[in-house]
Amino acid sequence: IIDLSGVINVASGQLEYAFYKRNVKKVIANDIKNVSDSSFSSAFAFCNTEEAYFNGLEEINNVIRAFANCFERSNSIKLQFSNLRKISGTQIFKDFAPGANIEVADAFPSLEEISGNLCFSGFCSGNGQNIIRFPLVKKIIGGPNTYDATFLGYIKCIYEFPSAIDLTGYIFYDMGTKEIHFATANQSLIEACEGYDKKWGATNATIYFDL
Repeated sequence: IIDLSGVINVASGQLEYAFYKRNVKKVIANDIKNVSDSSFSSAFAFCNTEEAYFNGLEEINNVIRAFANCFERSNSIKLQFSNLRKISGTQIFKDFAPGANIEVADAFPSLEEISGNLCFSGFCSGNGQNIIRFPLVKKIIGGPNTYDATFLGYIKCIYEFPSAIDLTGYIFYDMGTKEIHFATANQSLIEACEGYDKKWGATNATIYFDL
């Protein structure tokens, strides 16, 4: 168990590769308020971590690769960012836990806005069993072109955005995603977003308005 209780700030690269290939089953980091560039990049890669809690983190602002490859090669992980409300930056969760069976239904219950390029690129790529739910996300601001989309990279799962009403820029690209679901009541608002027909890039997803 890695217990980071009492740690409030993690500076740039401070825990990068810190526990690489160690036997870490549980991570407790509920007091962390601020992360920076590559704070947790590959921190628990190849550790096969089963639980990770970051419930004190409220915002991630203008950072690069804060949690990139953090849990690479984990088989199954329960994940919680219970109070995270806003994400802004580049590649924040890029290849976060590729191939893992992540319990994500309640991982981001407070998240309201996602902004930046490749934020969730390859988040759990290669696993077709996940349902990733963002219950309160209202706004997603993607990059200026398809390669800078917010969600990118062969993620074969189901996405649910029951509160989304504002999609700006390129959102999905090259996903291989099965399904993307929005609320029935928000269909007209979402379809009215500028460039709606181009927000899905080269993904094979089917778009549903059924939540």
